[in-house]
Amino acid sequence: MRRARPIPVATVPLLVWDDVHRIEQLMAERAALIDRMARLPRQSHRHVLLAARLRALTAEILAAELTLGRDIILRRL
Repeated sequence: MRRARPIPVATVPLLVWDDVHRIEQLMAERAALIDRMARLPRQSHRHVLLAARLRALTAEILAAELTLGRDIILRRL
């Protein structure tokens, strides 16, 4: 799966830097989960649990990015 490019902090308005930082933290956590999963057998219980956490974390990242994009657009109007 293609990884999203991080949003450069210098290009976003000051009011959303906290949101950008939170997204970066979530993406780092996601990368750590992927690394942990790579070291486990595919059919292990822990791998399955981490895969479920990865799906939830990815959904959270997408929702945060969607909200951030919407906030940036609405503030520019």
